[in-house]
Parts: sequence; structure tokens; C-alpha cells
Amino acid sequence: MKCFIITGTSRGLGEAIVRQLMKPEHMLICISRHKNNKLIAEAQEAGVKLEYNEFDLSNTEHLDALAARILNKIQKNELTAAYLINNAGTVLPIEPAYKSTGEAIDHSMKINAIAPMTLCANFMRWSQNLAIDKRILNISSGSGRNPYYGWSTYCAAKAALDHYTRCAALEQQDAENKVRIASVRPGIIDTDMQVQIRSSNSEDFKDVAQFIDYKESGQLLTPEAAAERMLEQMFSPTFGDVPVV
Repeated sequence: MKCFIITGTSRGLGEAIVRQLMKPEHMLICISRHKNNKLIAEAQEAGVKLEYNEFDLSNTEHLDALAARILNKIQKNELTAAYLINNAGTVLPIEPAYKSTGEAIDHSMKINAIAPMTLCANFMRWSQNLAIDKRILNISSGSGRNPYYGWSTYCAAKAALDHYTRCAALEQQDAENKVRIASVRPGIIDTDMQVQIRSSNSEDFKDVAQFIDYKESGQLLTPEAAAERMLEQMFSPTFGDVPVV
């Protein structure tokens, strides 16, 4: 049995990833703020084991406990592979850095950086004695490398996740039962996050017209196409050779 833990599965890319992983030999563990009843119903109909955990990933002080509850229920002796996909994210706040409150910065950093780092740490610790295929896919963004006016917190959080991934990959090189880990930038996807971006004020986000054009000119990836691309990366034999892709 292959086990997949996926965050941000209530909609968009996360929902599309779960749908493409729905196979009888897979166990799917979903984490998001709200349940996705469509996925639950589809899994029941397909005879796929799917466990849903309603959890706000900004509550990072309780994330170790959640991870322990999830991971300790998994029967390790039945596993042939284990995967963690850190997909959840938020682009907010969209505004120049001087406008951002500490509360808004804290919320963004928790969801985009601290939560995935915490889940990575728990997954690596839990699986360190498992001699099976183990992989972590961190969904990143080109904003982790390129600055955008009005995205200072989001850019910083994604840069942090990318560099965390580089460090974790370096540490895993000599591990006896290593975890393959990579941070992958999926491109621009037609999700609710893009709706938020397109509806932002041009004074707060100077590139808003460009992102409106991406939508109007048909340049956005569908969640389904992006999910296929991400899973192709994760299952590749070279996954993790380069920690930021």
C-alpha cells in the first residue's frame, strides 16, 4: 500500500492531485481547513481509503499533535511507499510591505512556510527507519526567486520553503533510509488564488494587469494539468536530485 498525505485539498490543485491519486492500492490522508465532501464521496464510490482532517494550518502550535495522530495510525508494516505533498498556501497579504500588519505576516508565514516545514520534520522523523520509497513534494512558486511588488511576505515565505528544502535534501543524502525531497514550482494555475490576485488593487499589486491578461489570453494551467505535471515530477526516478525545480 502507498500512503499519501496531502494538504490544501478543499479545492484547486490539491483537490486535483487527490482525484488523480484515487486508486484502490492508495491510502489518501487529506488536510485542509474545510472538508471536501466531493472527494470523500468519490473515494467511497471507488473503494479508496480516504481520511479527512479538518485543520487550519495557521494553528502551527497544534500541528505536531495533528501529525502525530495521523502518522501513528498508519500501519507501517503494510506500506510500500509514503509521500507527503505540501500544497496548501495563501498569497495574502497583497500589499506593499509597509502596509502589512504583524498579524497578516504571521498568518502567511505560518501557512506558507512554518506548516510545511513542521510536517516535513514530522514525516522524516516518523519514517527514518522505514526502508521504503519516501518522498516529499513541496509546492513552491516562482515568487520564491523573483520579487513582486506587493508580495513581500509571500515571496519571502516561498524562498524560505525552497531553502529549507535544499537543507533537508542535503541532510538526507547520507541517511540510511533517505527521504527524497524537492520543492517544485508548478507554473500559474487557474485557481481561487488567481481570482484573489486579479481582484487586487493596482496600487497594492502593480502587476495585476499582467495577471488579468494571463487569464484572458488562456495562459493559465488547469488544476488537472498542473496536478498531472506535479505527480509526474514526484514519481520520476530523478526526483530530489535537484532540490528546487
